[in-house]
Amino acid sequence: MDSLQPKISIDEMLQVFLVDCDLGSSDKDVLLKDCLEAVLPICNGSFQAMDVEVKASDVKYYLHEYSKKYSENEENLYPDFVKAANAALRCLQSLYIPGIRPCCDSVYFHLNNSPLLRQNHQDEVSEWKPDIVLVSDDDALEACGSEKDITKPYEIAFTEKTRRPFNWRSVRTFVESATSKRKMEAPPEVYTCQPDAQPPKCKYVGAHVLDHTSISAQSHTLSDAPMSSATDSRPSTREPFGWSQAADSTREKMLEQLEPSESQSERQMSVSEMDQPLTAQAECYAAEMFAVHRGRQHVIGLIIIDDRLSLWRYDRQNAIRCSSFNFIQDLPRFLVLLLAMQRFENCHWGLNPHIDPRFGDCPKSLEVIFPDEQGRDIDITLELLSDERVAHIGLTGRSTNVFPAKSKALRYEDDMVAKVFWAEESRRSEPEILQKVYEIATWNEDVKGHVPHMVHHYVFWDTSTAVIRNRLGLKPDGARVLYLILFRKLMPITKLVGTDFLHTCPSNLRFYRTSDGTIMGVLNDFDLASTEGDDIGTERTGTVPFMALDLLRRHGIYNQTKHGYQHDAESFIWVLAWITLRYDNGMLRATGRPLDEWLNVDAPSCVGEKLFFLDPLGRKDLQAGSGHEKNLQVANECLNKMLEYRISRLTSADQNPIVMEVDVAFKRFLGDPVSPFLVANE
Repeated sequence: MDSLQPKISIDEMLQVFLVDCDLGSSDKDVLLKDCLEAVLPICNGSFQAMDVEVKASDVKYYLHEYSKKYSENEENLYPDFVKAANAALRCLQSLYIPGIRPCCDSVYFHLNNSPLLRQNHQDEVSEWKPDIVLVSDDDALEACGSEKDITKPYEIAFTEKTRRPFNWRSVRTFVESATSKRKMEAPPEVYTCQPDAQPPKCKYVGAHVLDHTSISAQSHTLSDAPMSSATDSRPSTREPFGWSQAADSTREKMLEQLEPSESQSERQMSVSEMDQPLTAQAECYAAEMFAVHRGRQHVIGLIIIDDRLSLWRYDRQNAIRCSSFNFIQDLPRFLVLLLAMQRFENCHWGLNPHIDPRFGDCPKSLEVIFPDEQGRDIDITLELLSDERVAHIGLTGRSTNVFPAKSKALRYEDDMVAKVFWAEESRRSEPEILQKVYEIATWNEDVKGHVPHMVHHYVFWDTSTAVIRNRLGLKPDGARVLYLILFRKLMPITKLVGTDFLHTCPSNLRFYRTSDGTIMGVLNDFDLASTEGDDIGTERTGTVPFMALDLLRRHGIYNQTKHGYQHDAESFIWVLAWITLRYDNGMLRATGRPLDEWLNVDAPSCVGEKLFFLDPLGRKDLQAGSGHEKNLQVANECLNKMLEYRISRLTSADQNPIVMEVDVAFKRFLGDPVSPFLVANE
């Protein structure tokens, strides 16, 4: 994963930030140079605004105090960092730089010594405690529960214990830090900005290898079947909110946080306990911030090790990491970073201007307006807090969210849902695929009525992750863009029991009832479908508990196994077994659910779990859910057919891969076991 994350210098990112704050069209190199020179009076303590009682010299003073505590626990360093940064922010509010937008939002760092930041992910709860958060002055004052005069030096600290926890929807950015207890240099006597000075040497905080689609938090209730996940290289389970083995690390991992090019003295780390590596923790905070703002485009995070600060910009493609710099010795650059952040509008923090564009409490519903092909405004009202919504927590990939939706302009009679997701630009789009499916449905009766009804769609091209990469001179390979697609609302197949369940076929996972009461199963989610000859992009998708065994082995994980219809048929059988064992009359069992262990292992380990289950002895004592007693009999017949096939393959002299035709695969694995049961129960 480390090699997949592009690296840039901090100056390149600062230039982008400043251009975003620029009121004119200044040259980015000149803009950075002008800003570095403009902040020097604050760095050297000579700046003083008439309406600010905070002294500019406080910045340097608190940084000196910070540097003297290098041998202490990292918690003792937080207050001095917060005081120095907030003193700088207060001074920067009054700093005028020609062409730069005035301060948009009074923001301050706050020591997060409050209760844990909690977030509900439908039936799951996450709890995190970032070291320091950047919030608005109103949120900081409200958390403290007191009326402060933030023009006064002793009132700007924001280091006391808060009376209430912060909300992730109020957090602009976070700071996650650690100390190696190496000696830090005190601030220089005088900060200078030489016209021809070279930018700081590029050093990077290392990336922690973590499956970004399986972001976990510190407490939860066990979830049911995971949403399908798509990663850059391999499928994964959506694990419960507890750290996977990949993310669990000893302190030795921290020794790799700095690049090998750094001196040995800079690589010395303390032996203080860390729950997780810094970058892994930061990724989880970023995932929470993505989850709490629908359609969010990016998140900015700060990682500090001793006196070195590294900025990370996360989006749905991957993370862009900037070279670290010494924020004590190179204070002008730190102040330019604060200057830009202070002048950010909400969109520069990553909030989507079309969907959920504001910090603060989440609205129950939100109206989105976009033009159709004729230029007519289309209104879509998203029910953001509906109990029927399907939320997502993670960093990269499609990050699909589904909300109940309404529209006055479309005048659609049936209930609708809006699917909001980040599609890979190089792939054929889901609307294009669906149009081909609709063409097939006009002449194929087996398809007609069994595909989702797309009411409308829109692509927010200004959200493309290629935009920032083009600005930074990076390759935009794998770029993603935000889609909103309106569909007729479907019901999950888990709501069905008895023969109704088998008649729809467990492959579809969704259904609707026609006006005469007929149940129509629908094959849903075409965003990762492809037609012959298509560029399939970089994604490898799959939900581990439901994937065919061949695709979970090494060759399958690395896309060296040709996907055949027999794999789809096998997947349907795993879905059939999953639902019949875990649902009572359409409701997920609250306790005692079989197969939970399939959620908690990686792909190769899940192969072992499934092979044990495939043996009749491994499932002989399992009880069907209410309403699925006869369906479990069918599931067992299908599993036995699958076992017979695997044994025949093992004993066959021909070990070449077999790719079955669709009719052969589905008749062998599903038709032969299911059809007699349906006939007997007509």
